[in-house]
Amino acid sequence: IVGGITLLEPLGGEEWPVTPKTRLIRYTTAGTITNIDLKYSSNGGSTYSLIASKTHAAPGTFSHTWATMPDATTLQARVKVEDQNNPSVVFVQSGIFRVIPVFDITQPEAGHVVTAEGSYTINWTPQGTGVATVRLQYSTDGGSVWTTIGTVTNSGAYSWNPTPATITGQGKVRVLDPTNPTVPNPTINAGAGLFEIRGKLTLVIPSDGTQLWLVNDQRYITWIKQGNFAGAGHSLRLLYSANNGSTFPTTVATGVAAAN
Repeated sequence: IVGGITLLEPLGGEEWPVTPKTRLIRYTTAGTITNIDLKYSSNGGSTYSLIASKTHAAPGTFSHTWATMPDATTLQARVKVEDQNNPSVVFVQSGIFRVIPVFDITQPEAGHVVTAEGSYTINWTPQGTGVATVRLQYSTDGGSVWTTIGTVTNSGAYSWNPTPATITGQGKVRVLDPTNPTVPNPTINAGAGLFEIRGKLTLVIPSDGTQLWLVNDQRYITWIKQGNFAGAGHSLRLLYSANNGSTFPTTVATGVAAAN
């Protein structure tokens, strides 16, 4: 007659981020099992390494905080709980679960401004080893629809050029492990809050103050735009100053299309 062990957590199918290292391995024992070994496999159970050894004076439900969880990510993780005195007979192992990386995006986040059709450096802090490349994606609608920027080296920085033309206050960026086929977890790989993608106008003529324009003459005002102003429902208002820009009391035109 031998005792028994039942594993409660993990069971298989979970995604455990490499940080924070606060995950619980939970199990129950029955019978006269006093010495337990907790073990971990990163290769689907082919080999195991020791997590911890535990001693229990009586049967019951127990847990172990896995503070030594490896930083190495894997899609083939398993945990095994076994009787030290009869490990080949009294043991239980989990199904396959994943130990996944964490990407702490530092920019862009809430309150940041990204210029449309320009360049911007995306920064993130990768946590977890074994992830050589990452997939960067952005959303202009708060995260409902995502567009891939590219698959890049997991260096913690990427020059995003060009940025989208869409003008919006609902921008988000996320970083993904391209080897993980599951749905991304927004708590560990998407920037906090929403950022703005803002249009930009650069005046071309007049620009440097050296032009000489005659009274009642007709001149073209020209500019370069960045961003889809029409798509955002924006038009332009042209103003005129006669005091070096201290005030702009005169409206030249309103409702002007930015593409003009």
